[in-house]
Amino acid sequence: FASLQQSRAVARKHMAQAASAAVPLITVTPTAVQPALVLAYRQWGDATRMPEVVQRNRIAHPGFVPPQPLQVARE
Repeated sequence: FASLQQSRAVARKHMAQAASAAVPLITVTPTAVQPALVLAYRQWGDATRMPEVVQRNRIAHPGFVPPQPLQVARE
C-alpha cells in the first residue's frame, strides 16, 4: 500500500509540473469576492472556462472566489 501511495504522489507531482510548464500562467487578483463564472468571463470573455479557474486554484465554492492572487492561463 505504501508503494502505491508513493507512486501516486510522484505521478501527481509530475503531472502538475508538466501541466504548469505547458500553459503560461499569470496572476490575477480579484478586487472583491465574486463568482468564478464572472472572473472567467472578465478574463477571457468565456464563462465556460470557469472550471479551469476553480480547479487550478482549488477554490472551495465556485460562487465565492476570494480576493486573493489566483493563477490563470494567459490566453
